[in-house]
Amino acid sequence: MESNRLKELRIKHKKALQRLEKTCRECSPENRKSEFVTCSKCGSRYPKKYLFGSDDDFTPCRVCGDDRSLYSATSIKRIENCQRNVREIKKLLEAEQQREREAHPNWLSDAAKQSINQAYSNFDFVDGEYDLGDAIEVCGEIDGQSAHYVIMKEDGRIYD
Repeated sequence: MESNRLKELRIKHKKALQRLEKTCRECSPENRKSEFVTCSKCGSRYPKKYLFGSDDDFTPCRVCGDDRSLYSATSIKRIENCQRNVREIKKLLEAEQQREREAHPNWLSDAAKQSINQAYSNFDFVDGEYDLGDAIEVCGEIDGQSAHYVIMKEDGRIYD
């Protein structure tokens, strides 16, 4: 019961998240050639082996707390562009989901709609939503682990 547009947006969102993680790893101060990394704001020097990056954000300086001072201007632009792209695609995805729910208002009971919204809020990423007749299966990832919920259409009961 899912439109092709919604499927395409889910795929684009997943690819954008992967691109963001890859960019953060590539631009990380841990990958510099020099042995030490210097904070441009406070002047602190760190051996790069003691820096630990994030998959989707900047590594902050441990002294001044500035999260962009260990990065070059180009790296900051690349990461910010990827983050903006993820936000834009997520907005489109949410709008398409809302449009599809409004197009099929009698498809689910209110309790089932609420349960689906709860299930979506638990997932980090949703792989798919499948109509099983009297229930809906929502598959995705929670903290990197595969998970799925089966939601009954009549009363919104959720089964793991």
